Amino acid sequence: MERAKETSKLLKETYVSFQSIPSKKSMKNMRECIKAYTKLRNKMYLQLEVMVKGLYRILQGFKNYYYPISN
Repeated sequence: MERAKETSKLLKETYVSFQSIPSKKSMKNMRECIKAYTKLRNKMYLQLEVMVKGLYRILQGFKNYYYPISN
């Protein structure tokens, strides 16, 4: 009986999400952007830490665009 009450309570609760889901085209664009940034011949002179910080900025921008509200 207790389990039935819990199930009933869960069914009454509703979860709504307004997060965007990236399209295939935007995912392809993101991969191309990362590939362009990480081409070896363009970044040979950078230290690894600088390159990682640059990648982090790019990925953080994509994340903030598609998931503006994060917990």
